[in-house]
Amino acid sequence: MAVKRRRLLLLGAVALGCGALPQAAGADPCPAAPVPGPTWFEFSDGSVQFRQEVFARPGLNLATTGVAVGQALRAGQAATGFWKMGLQDLVGTPAAPASSASVPAAAESLLAEAQASSACAQPVIALNELMDADAPQPWSAATRRYRENVALLLSTLAGRASTYLLVPGSPADSGIFAIHGSEEWWTRVSQAAVIVPEVYFDARAVSREGSDLLASRLLRQRFRRALAVFTGAGIPPARLGLMLGFQSGRNQGGREGLSPSSRWFETVKLQALAARDVALDSGVGSVWSWGWGTFATPGSADADKSTAACVYLWSRDPGLCIDAPDRAGSAFDADLTSGTLALPPGAACAWDDAVLPAAGVDPLSAAAGSRAGAARILLTRRLEDGFATVGLTIKLRLERGIVAARYHGSRAAYRAALARSGLTPGLARDLLADELRQVALGEALVPEGAGAGAIARWRRARGAEPTRRVRSSRPVWWLGGAARGVALSSSAPAAVFAAATGRRVTIADASGPVTVTVVDGRRPLRARVASRVRPAIEALLARAARDAAVAAWVRANIASLVASMRCVRDELPDPGRSAQPIAGLIID
Repeated sequence: MAVKRRRLLLLGAVALGCGALPQAAGADPCPAAPVPGPTWFEFSDGSVQFRQEVFARPGLNLATTGVAVGQALRAGQAATGFWKMGLQDLVGTPAAPASSASVPAAAESLLAEAQASSACAQPVIALNELMDADAPQPWSAATRRYRENVALLLSTLAGRASTYLLVPGSPADSGIFAIHGSEEWWTRVSQAAVIVPEVYFDARAVSREGSDLLASRLLRQRFRRALAVFTGAGIPPARLGLMLGFQSGRNQGGREGLSPSSRWFETVKLQALAARDVALDSGVGSVWSWGWGTFATPGSADADKSTAACVYLWSRDPGLCIDAPDRAGSAFDADLTSGTLALPPGAACAWDDAVLPAAGVDPLSAAAGSRAGAARILLTRRLEDGFATVGLTIKLRLERGIVAARYHGSRAAYRAALARSGLTPGLARDLLADELRQVALGEALVPEGAGAGAIARWRRARGAEPTRRVRSSRPVWWLGGAARGVALSSSAPAAVFAAATGRRVTIADASGPVTVTVVDGRRPLRARVASRVRPAIEALLARAARDAAVAAWVRANIASLVASMRCVRDELPDPGRSAQPIAGLIID
């Protein structure tokens, strides 16, 4: 939980809500996982004043403390687990860890208490919470002993209880978790217990996003970042959970005074839906909620808590609290699809009336480095499509140029290089066509070349630039659209400057393979007659200006689309990232 709760002796509560099927009379009172989907857990101890009204009902898994409270909740046909508010009496603290020899007995005592409270022989036990979870490496001797005590507690309970260890995020950002350098410890913990990172939001910030789409995206992306810290260390998603916070009071990471009530209920709904989407597409095993109890913390008493809890249950399953929309009032938006990741069949991304099909994104993902990278390539292609028509004949000509120039005419070597990059020849031809479209777009955006002043300044600043005099079998852009002239090392293909004087080299060009004859050796730019180098400099400056204009144009257009776009797992095209060259497919 948040730092303030540690200062308040870990006063708190976790709501555990499960989408399990309703219990029949006399059914097992222990929490059961629904199929398919995550197990939902709701906290409901004696501090939750509305627990019998909202939570004591079939279909819910409740974390609670005490025999009497557990019995009352089970009388409403809810399933119960056990909530342990603080671990100090079991393992000590990072500053004063308990003796390791005392931990096994403490675990036995905890298990007996959990069994009595929950009426389960193998109970669910929620442990609130790992202290100093963000302790930097290297750990002090006391911290190391504390961590080993926690691991020993969990391993002692393993196989006899379903244990969940709650983990607070960094005080600076509850979505950041510090595990670097301690991956081995976390792996051991995940084998004995489920790790549940606590990801809390300031509801005011969520509401300020201005739309359900953007607010939901913010929530999902934060959830995913929190989980990625652990999955990146090799911990399976099924051994992870998510803890949501709906506490009241300032600086608690919950409502934070958000008003009117309808706006608060809206953020509650969006958090439930976002957690559901992330849990389903990531394979996370459980979702927990916190904040329903009323404590001495200023602002903790909140008349809207029972309605917020009802809205939370209803958001993921309307049957769990069917009167939520009526309780929330007419200003509450009862749409359960707005902001979610619901996409048309076969779509990787969708916006307005358009889609990016998964059949186009998926084959490019490996070569592009991610689905988001592939989506950016396809979206850029769609934006640029009207600036040049590139048919199969032109694509094949470009391909021949690449094979001749880069692979010495070996199509087998070319195909092998494509395969290593995850490309087929068809995908590669489309990427080559993208380059032609970008050139055409650049010429449309910046029709004029560089002025005389800019050319002169560039020549003075780059006097040491290597140059060579060359002849080509066809006009090329880097000679200013001529077939002979002085080439610059910063714009001409590298092969031109690697070849010996008098040698011929084959390069790839937008018109196919081009043969270039190197006429003389390398000479600095300052040694060349200004009029002889002017065409190459002008072409270089014009290309740079056009590339910059294309990048800005594409970035602005993608950004405007992303604002209304939904993509699988929120793998959105990044407006600020240019498509990277793939498999050396660059037209010289």
